[in-house]
Amino acid sequence: MKLQIENILKIDRADIDIDGITVIAGSNNTGKSTVGKVLFALMNSFYNLDDFIREWKPNDARKALKKHGNNLDLICKNLAGVKRRKVSLSENIQRKYAVFIASCKHESGIRNCMKDYCQEHLELYGMQHMYNSPEVQDWLHSAIADMVDTMLNYDSEYAEKHGCQKYWESIFADRIVKAKKAAGDAEGKTAFACLKLNRENSNTISVKFANNRVCEIKQEFGVNGKAFYIDTPRIMDDLAVLGLLEDAARAKLEEVLVPYNANLMRQRIFGRYPGTRGLEMDDFWEISFGDEKEEQESNVEMQEMDEIIERFNAELVEIMQGSLRFEKSHEQLDYKDSDYIDSFKLKNLSTGAKAISLLQCILHYRVLRKKSVLILDEPEINLHPEWQTEYARIIVMLQKEMDLHVVITTHSPFF
Repeated sequence: MKLQIENILKIDRADIDIDGITVIAGSNNTGKSTVGKVLFALMNSFYNLDDFIREWKPNDARKALKKHGNNLDLICKNLAGVKRRKVSLSENIQRKYAVFIASCKHESGIRNCMKDYCQEHLELYGMQHMYNSPEVQDWLHSAIADMVDTMLNYDSEYAEKHGCQKYWESIFADRIVKAKKAAGDAEGKTAFACLKLNRENSNTISVKFANNRVCEIKQEFGVNGKAFYIDTPRIMDDLAVLGLLEDAARAKLEEVLVPYNANLMRQRIFGRYPGTRGLEMDDFWEISFGDEKEEQESNVEMQEMDEIIERFNAELVEIMQGSLRFEKSHEQLDYKDSDYIDSFKLKNLSTGAKAISLLQCILHYRVLRKKSVLILDEPEINLHPEWQTEYARIIVMLQKEMDLHVVITTHSPFF
């Protein structure tokens, strides 16, 4: 792959081959981490784009239905001769039918949904017999025409840009475009990021920014896998309950590998309310374990992966002289040191041990797959030189075994 960057943070221009292991070394505050963040944002924003559109379209359908539903509610109120509208109940019906309407691909489907919606709304007021009244039929004719026009002529381009914008903002906040004071052209300054599957001009995904807003996106290939970013091993502190459920653990661990925006990360991982608590049992029950984008492994692939995990687990245990205990019970995930009788809670591990344990964790829960993209931001920062070289050796072995794309930023001559 080839990554191109223009005018993002401190990078004027960069053309970087992402092939095997790419190591970026240099002084502080020169843009090393930006390279990994741009690669991460490009891949994951396009990976999540279809999901965002699927969520966005029902939202648009509900807004359009709310406009018409409020009018229908007034008609029902007047026909029934009641003093108060049933606003909450009518909004519940709107939410339900918005999902159905958004999934319709033909006019007949939308028409049938709107008729069913109308009848169910009339039932709220006990006015089913008024379905064929002039007031209701006039409303229905107008509402169907508008919903058909809105949904069947749906332009997802704006939603795609908005989804991409939100993802980049979660990583870069609202400062993406670089504009120096001396240039005098902060207004109108543009930035660009592009990932090519090869060195030719075909098969690209790209995002163009103007004034820190997405102004153009281009997608010529589907992104079928996530990029994973490790910028601190301290995320291990919140992963004590990963031993509970294999599929749930993998889903949560994947979400944890999102950098930089702590508040957004906690909202996404720990539920609706940002805070400082760790994962709890209730956090697992609303997870969707199936991922349509990732194909199920064949028996041969599963066997190969099991052998890789077993081999690397032995290497990591040898380095640490201990191991995470992956219990399939309701006990918490903890760490067993060969020199001690009692196990350690993850929060009590040294930061270096957490760094090695995190590799053991992402292998055990099969987060990494063949050809995954792994971004490591200064992984040596908490490691003794001896463990730095061991860590680097493990990464090289992983890359060869699994054909990974690995991007590493580092200050370490040992690395």
